[in-house]
Amino acid sequence: MRTIEFDPSGAVLSVSETPDTTRDDHILSRRAFIARFTPAEFVAIVDHTDATVRYIHAQTLAADYIDLTDEQTIQGVGYLASVGVLTEARAAEVLRP
Repeated sequence: MRTIEFDPSGAVLSVSETPDTTRDDHILSRRAFIARFTPAEFVAIVDHTDATVRYIHAQTLAADYIDLTDEQTIQGVGYLASVGVLTEARAAEVLRP
């Protein structure tokens, strides 16, 4: 964040930059979340016949954003691992902020 300090006449006294500590690394756009999957994993999700996998995919496409700490996200990615779309290690990678 940039902070600019002015004197009473409007002249700039100082300009400082501070890192934004309010960043939410666990909040992703839909596109950023989908990009965490390899092409093969994404195709496996899209082509999967399991109703729950299809529901997870639909929910992802309908979301405004993906929160990696949200219980529904964690359970969804866990389910993808349980049906073999992802390994447990890849599920952990997908959920890592």
